[in-house]
Amino acid sequence: MLIKTQIRTLFIFIVSLGFCPGAFAIKAEGSFQSVKACAAYKSFKKGHNPGDVYTIPGRDYEVLEINKVDGSWILLDIEEAVPSRRWVALECGVPNILVTGSTKSDSEVSNTGSCQTPNTYDSHVLALSWQAGFCEHYNYSGRKEECDSLNSGNIVITNITIH
Repeated sequence: MLIKTQIRTLFIFIVSLGFCPGAFAIKAEGSFQSVKACAAYKSFKKGHNPGDVYTIPGRDYEVLEINKVDGSWILLDIEEAVPSRRWVALECGVPNILVTGSTKSDSEVSNTGSCQTPNTYDSHVLALSWQAGFCEHYNYSGRKEECDSLNSGNIVITNITIH
């Protein structure tokens, strides 16, 4: 019962922050000219490329987002792909983008949307985790001492951790 209450509280907290699935990427606009054929992933972390879609060298694509400041992935609209929103490695082309909503002047933002001022940050990440779910989902048996202790019953976790 305690865990259900914590999960419900966590859900309400996240919704109150305005959480949405794409909240961790940075919105951008502009174009991306492909210089080589590269895989266009629905999820670059999972390497998931439904339809085996590749960029076409010499073609311009509409830019939707970048994965992070100084990141190496760019979200493009590839009309013939299903789904059409696809992540492509930045090294596969030439971006001409503007980070939307940026408060930086044009001279402070490079063509990749990265900040040129060292040691400055424009956001923070609030991380919430439940150890039992972490250990179960990633199957860290034998590689994480805390997961082994949890699985053997040596420790009991009944709370969500905020980082």
